[in-house]
Amino acid sequence: MANDDDSTWLTTTQAVTLLPAVTPRTLQRWAQKGSVQVQVLASGRYRFRRSDVEKLARERQS
Repeated sequence: MANDDDSTWLTTTQAVTLLPAVTPRTLQRWAQKGSVQVQVLASGRYRFRRSDVEKLARERQS
């Protein structure tokens, strides 16, 4: 799986590096509200699709 592939799954920590001024907890809250799509693993950990996070980052800039 390539890191620049739009289907790459990111951990919460990886995802917030693409979202300036957003904490991991904030991103998790947005996921729980449905503001961003998330895959929740059996362990309860969150995975975010890179393309969804990049889209959210673009929306936050405008």
